[in-house]
Amino acid sequence: MLGLSSEAAPRSVSGPRKVTVVCGAVAALIGAVVIVAGWAFNVAAVRALIPGTVAMKASTALMFVLCGLALLLTPAKGNRRWIGWSCSAVCIVIAAAFLSEYVFGWKLGIDEFPFRDAAGRADKIAYPGRPAPTTLVCFVLTGVALLVRHTRWRIEEVLMAPVAAIAALCLAGYAYSIPAFYGPASAAKMALNTGIAFLLIAFGVVFAQEDGRLKRLLSTTDPGSVMARRLIPLAVLVPLTLGWLRLKGQEDGVFGLRVGTWLLTMTEIVCLAGVIIWAASSLSRTDGHRRRLEDELHRLAGEDELTHLANRRGFSERLQRELSLASRHSSPGARF
Repeated sequence: MLGLSSEAAPRSVSGPRKVTVVCGAVAALIGAVVIVAGWAFNVAAVRALIPGTVAMKASTALMFVLCGLALLLTPAKGNRRWIGWSCSAVCIVIAAAFLSEYVFGWKLGIDEFPFRDAAGRADKIAYPGRPAPTTLVCFVLTGVALLVRHTRWRIEEVLMAPVAAIAALCLAGYAYSIPAFYGPASAAKMALNTGIAFLLIAFGVVFAQEDGRLKRLLSTTDPGSVMARRLIPLAVLVPLTLGWLRLKGQEDGVFGLRVGTWLLTMTEIVCLAGVIIWAASSLSRTDGHRRRLEDELHRLAGEDELTHLANRRGFSERLQRELSLASRHSSPGARF
């Protein structure tokens, strides 16, 4: 009865699924805020978080709402799962319609629906209100990944890899002030809030997999996974931070090119050496703890729990040891 009741009891949402739900909710919220505050109330600071940079289009924000809802409903079943699939399909249709305008030169009249892009017209943009082709391709890949998540093919990670890479390139461009990575003249032409939302969705889709490789790496408790979870953020954040500080110091005249390069190199060497020493010490402690547990298990396996005397297994192992030692030294195993 206990087994049956435990199987019938509803299971709580696991940690990785909570990450998926949170990522979907935040992405949908970003899109909703941009639609309402940025376009309905014409707040430019919401459309473009950094003044003078690319702004998120209204259609882009709408597709983020659809993708966020689809990701939010990923753990659901029944009708709610069908709603999530419908949101993914609608997102794919919208993105494909915009892409057809670029590819075939069609004019479907959806560029500035439902809000007129006055700022884009003032800047003499070729297609005001229309998202960039790179953004649309990312939405197609994201929509397909959300549609096939419940199938047995497990290709979500492959589909979301280019989306995460483009979003990371956009954010790096904003952090390092490289307009070629995000500006109007770039191929990406992506707003800062667009890059953030794409990264959230990519992270949520990866964690939505039941048996994804990255999900196992980030959620299991074996020493390799624990070490990877500790080192990957350092491997990403430390070089980015040091590179940004080096460029900022050179731009502000704190030091020149050669001194800045030397400082960057030496700091990275010190950080890398420290990380290696820390990782080696952590692995050594883990291995020592494992060896102590193995020795304890071996002792318990060959010892009686009550009398602490050798049991049959312990006696057989000791006998084999003594016989091997006697054979090695050509001496009798026992004396009478």
